[in-house]
Amino acid sequence: MSKALVVEDDVNVRGALLHILGIEGFCVLQAQTAGEALAKIARENPDIIVLDVMLPDGNGFDLCKQTRDICSAPVLMLTALADEASVLEGFHAGADDYIAKPFRPREFVARVRSILKRAGVQDSGQPREIRIGDIVFYPERQTARVDGRTVCLSPTETKLLLTLLNREGQVLRPDLLAEQVWHCRLCEREAQDLVKTAVSRLRAKIEADRQHPRHILTVRGKGYTLARDKE
Repeated sequence: MSKALVVEDDVNVRGALLHILGIEGFCVLQAQTAGEALAKIARENPDIIVLDVMLPDGNGFDLCKQTRDICSAPVLMLTALADEASVLEGFHAGADDYIAKPFRPREFVARVRSILKRAGVQDSGQPREIRIGDIVFYPERQTARVDGRTVCLSPTETKLLLTLLNREGQVLRPDLLAEQVWHCRLCEREAQDLVKTAVSRLRAKIEADRQHPRHILTVRGKGYTLARDKE
């Protein structure tokens, strides 16, 4: 049974979400504040987090960034702010998808199941591993072994790394990466900003020195490429 955490301070909206997810067979947890949510994320390790942008003790964008440090669960942002700037801010914070209020229950459930399918852990037998220099990457588990320690990757970070691996040796433009990873078409500046933020977050997790990366390389004026190793 998949475990979902709903972070929403509006009692009516929260009740509706709990009801919908409960009917769909989810084990549902709830939180009304960012502080309560962080405690439950650390303790319960949910499979997916449904996160409202406006919270009594902060905002969902900041909470999403904090979540990425302790949990690899995908995040579905839920908000009344459906403008492009808010959507991009959510993606910058590490969100995996975005749905605006008021939402249709069937669309909401479809989004949740789609996110879980993309981020699903298929742990049958030995997990697939990909070696990137001294790093061992487990895409199905959304983790990597770096210097003997396990690092959790978000679904977006996993997709970004897989996209670079699948086009190893090629230089990928930010707009192409944005389309492949976030499934959205952005202007050049927006794509550059979004991908730069995601690459920086991924480098911080897997590179020994993110200021002098060995694997996720920037090709000035062109884009990004992945090298298994760099002499």
